[in-house]
Amino acid sequence: MKGRKEGDAKWGEVGWEQRREKLVDQVLFNELDVVGYQEVLDHQYKDLQGLMGDEFGFVGVGESPNALSLSSLSDSARAAYDEDDISLTLLTNSA
Repeated sequence: MKGRKEGDAKWGEVGWEQRREKLVDQVLFNELDVVGYQEVLDHQYKDLQGLMGDEFGFVGVGESPNALSLSSLSDSARAAYDEDDISLTLLTNSA
């Protein structure tokens, strides 16, 4: 389709613009502490960060230059976590 960008609706799918707020509403309504996402495009990741608010931290790998680089976008994996309930510890391999 001409002019179509990655993540737009096709074949009867509901587009990201219609799904993003419903997704975040479910996370917040159910008071989830950790949510995993896979195959998240960079613009979708930025939307999630903005919609979920300051209480959530984000980690993961994907297409963003600020994240670890993987071989393809289909390998992107990200997670959001409630910083009030969960703290992360960075582990390094000293070998």
